[in-house]
Amino acid sequence: MDNQLAFPVSCPDEVFKNNPKFGYLLTKLMEKLTPDGRSQHIQKHFELAQQRISQSRHTWLMSAVIYNELSEFLADSEIKYQEGTLSVDERQLKDVLSKAFAFSDVGGQLNILSSGSTVLFGLSPEVIDKYNPVKHNTTDLQQILLPVLENRLRNKSQELYNFFDPNNESLSDHLLVAKSQSLPVLVEQRRQDLVQEIESLKQDRSLRDKQFWMQYQKILESLSIMETIIRQFKLTKQAELDDVTVQLLQAQSEAICLKMRVLQLQILCEAYTLETVKALNKIRGHLDLSIMDTERELASTLQSVQAYLDLGTQFKSLVEQNKQLQQEIENRKWALQQLVKK
Repeated sequence: MDNQLAFPVSCPDEVFKNNPKFGYLLTKLMEKLTPDGRSQHIQKHFELAQQRISQSRHTWLMSAVIYNELSEFLADSEIKYQEGTLSVDERQLKDVLSKAFAFSDVGGQLNILSSGSTVLFGLSPEVIDKYNPVKHNTTDLQQILLPVLENRLRNKSQELYNFFDPNNESLSDHLLVAKSQSLPVLVEQRRQDLVQEIESLKQDRSLRDKQFWMQYQKILESLSIMETIIRQFKLTKQAELDDVTVQLLQAQSEAICLKMRVLQLQILCEAYTLETVKALNKIRGHLDLSIMDTERELASTLQSVQAYLDLGTQFKSLVEQNKQLQQEIENRKWALQQLVKK
């Protein structure tokens, strides 16, 4: 919307469509207010006041430059006077200028109160001007001082221009004076360049700060990843080391078992010599034969017992004999067990 573009109001187009009187209000406000919200009447007076202040500042600055230059000229003349290199005309000019400064300072210090109702020693500016010899010869003094001031200001302008542009030192005075007149443009251009460089440096610094924090964040993330990788690597290597340690302990255990087996075999070899083994084999042979005989007798006895059991309980004598046989079987079993143990 045109009103929205001319007047800084951040509202969507739907607001103006739904509220047409709001757009009309903005139009009326545009007739009374500036885009930044000021009254146009006050803005005009403000701009006029700024122009007056600028003119006054310019006038004061020119007066201050002339005053400072005259002060420096008077100081240089005083130095030359002390050195004895000052001519008669220059000495007269110095004396007149000193009196002019003295009367000017006295005139500025008459009013001791801001109201101006009381003056120092009852003097007034009219009395000061009456006894000021320079006041009556102002035109002649200006004709003498203007070329001097122009020459001094020209030299300072040339020196200042040479400072900003050292490449023009070899130019003639006429060209240098012509170029020194463009000194404000050159200074303003340098100032704009410096402002742009400052903005560029600020942007570079902001970019470096962003890059620094991005790199700092990346470094933290990299350190976290490296810590995780190192931890995993450490755990992996620790697991491998544990496996190797387990295998070593297992091998050591097997070696100890083998040593114990070897020691056992050595003890057996020392305990059972060749002669002992032969004797034991013979004993074992006799025991085996005894076991076989006992087993045959046991089988025969069991058959007899079974036969007696089948006959029944009618024969007491058979029962008694059966008991004796069973007792004998038990004895034979115990003897066999003893033989087996041996």
